[in-house]
Amino acid sequence: MIDATSHTDTHPARDRVPPTRPTPTRPSRSTDARAAVSLEARTAAGLSALASVVASPAEDDGDMTVSALTVVSTFVPGARWVTLTERRPGHSRIRTLASSDASGALGDELQLRLSQGPTVQAIRERTPVLVHDLTADTRWPDFSRAAVGQTPIRSVLSFPLHGTHDATCALTLYGAETHAFTGDAVYIASVAAGSVETALAGLAQRLRARNLHQALMSNRRIGVAVGILMAAHRWTEERAFQEMATLSQANNRKVIDLADEVILTGALPDSPPKV
Repeated sequence: MIDATSHTDTHPARDRVPPTRPTPTRPSRSTDARAAVSLEARTAAGLSALASVVASPAEDDGDMTVSALTVVSTFVPGARWVTLTERRPGHSRIRTLASSDASGALGDELQLRLSQGPTVQAIRERTPVLVHDLTADTRWPDFSRAAVGQTPIRSVLSFPLHGTHDATCALTLYGAETHAFTGDAVYIASVAAGSVETALAGLAQRLRARNLHQALMSNRRIGVAVGILMAAHRWTEERAFQEMATLSQANNRKVIDLADEVILTGALPDSPPKV
């Protein structure tokens, strides 16, 4: 037990020995410099990996997005789970496009179900939102209570982004500790958000190019089928295409599917019997 009461010192001043106090240990400048260099190196490596994910060809754009979010979770300090949400123009509904982990997906699900939370606010107001401590935050009581009770999430940082098709998106980083996003973490997270926004723009361009390619290939196959029918029946180009269009409506099939069959068999399929 420590006695906090005052007392009188009976020793002469010359006999007193000044108490020895431990000198606080402060990081040296070299230590601070090494830590800063290490953080910069990790950030640079993360951004490079993010660029590689976006640039690499992928069979599924959703897989590419998940990979990008996973990369973000590895180099932003404090980030354990990362999600990407979207609201299309003219729509009030917000949906999760991708998540690096199930815990992040659950954090999004709770916000969307309750129509409140940092991600919802970031999208609606188009401004970054930071939650240092979900156990104490009172801005969205229902979400905070549900998140603390059902998930390991304790802090949140959400950035609004410009997505594909003029949609408003949000990159949301979830932390497992309170005050996970402070100082350098917020800055690095903002840089990561900018990189993800650039990736979304690249994805939109990729989708446009893919759709154009598919349209060109479809037109090419239809043109081949029209040529086959013209040669087989001595039809004009207009007649050959009209025959395929009429059969398409009668059979409730796409013209491109009929064209593929004509290319394969050299003839139009039989029309369905009239009832």
